[in-house]
Amino acid sequence: MATPGDVFLCHGTDVSGCVVQWATRSFYGHCSLVVADDRVVEATSRGVLLTDLRAYATRTDLIVRVADSGLSDAQRAAAVSLAYAAIGAPYDWREVACVGLSLLSAGRIALTAGMSGAFTCSELVAEALWAGGVALPKAPSAMTPKDIALLCGVEG
Repeated sequence: MATPGDVFLCHGTDVSGCVVQWATRSFYGHCSLVVADDRVVEATSRGVLLTDLRAYATRTDLIVRVADSGLSDAQRAAAVSLAYAAIGAPYDWREVACVGLSLLSAGRIALTAGMSGAFTCSELVAEALWAGGVALPKAPSAMTPKDIALLCGVEG
């Protein structure tokens, strides 16, 4: 059973997830935040959505639930609150382009465009964890699913 504030890391077969996995040299291509026993908030190409876990599970080969984030109940509530507030926000395509350029240039070109109010999947989870009090290694807009996995103590 998932608990609000848990992080899901996903390995799947959809095109966008495979591209993320390849570009970041990561096992994970997507991440989301559990907001209720049977719901996650995730950023997809259609924007930030509230998704039923049953539907979510059909889109991926493997989901790793990170339950021990070290957050207190109050911190989990703050993370969940930020995720709920983001529902309906657009996908951050500009940030995808910037992260992609940085990865393709082996870090020689480092841009960030963080479109205010828009999110990638990892940017959403990073912002939520930051709202809950988690120290981030870099700006939320620069985080990838691999970074989220490492932040949660899971090999990416």
